[in-house]
Amino acid sequence: MKTNMNTPSMNRRDFLQKAGRGIAGIVTAGILNNVEVAPEKRKEQLTEPPYIFGYMKPGNCAGYARRATRGAFGWEYDGADAWNLRYAHATIDCAGLGEEEIFQQVKPGFLLGIYYPNSRENSTPENHKVDARGNLRKYTHAVMYNGGNSEGKRTILHNFGGPRIDELDAFLKQYHCVIKEVILPKHWRSSRAP
Repeated sequence: MKTNMNTPSMNRRDFLQKAGRGIAGIVTAGILNNVEVAPEKRKEQLTEPPYIFGYMKPGNCAGYARRATRGAFGWEYDGADAWNLRYAHATIDCAGLGEEEIFQQVKPGFLLGIYYPNSRENSTPENHKVDARGNLRKYTHAVMYNGGNSEGKRTILHNFGGPRIDELDAFLKQYHCVIKEVILPKHWRSSRAP
């Protein structure tokens, strides 16, 4: 395991134990079956974007969201561009789901795949940008769902021109974005996953 400022060196067993793996959990919605992080391992909602060495530059949204989730919840995501996370993890397709249906299944720390129409990474007929499987990119922005703030509004932690925390609905509206998929951590499984 590599060592950096945010991940102290430890063996795999100690790391998994600290991340809360192996503690059984049940989600009452019936959609997700998991091994959940122990409640005592979870941190409260983040109120400021954390500094994550090597992942602060704009354009590294997926890396920043993955590392923030690891630091806040101990949950793991494989390294990939935002548009390829869907191939490394179980996902919940949000097409046809209302916001309340989506957030009945989302836990703080889950990643959201968001379509941002002004992204230079979007697929267009002119640029022929595709994902790892040769498909048009479904989304190009990844964020960590951060839970509700003190006013009860859903928040996200992400790297969008730099690390920041935004109210989800305000961000979606301001930038004309759409949630395309919920991307589950390694140890979560979904009956809706492809």
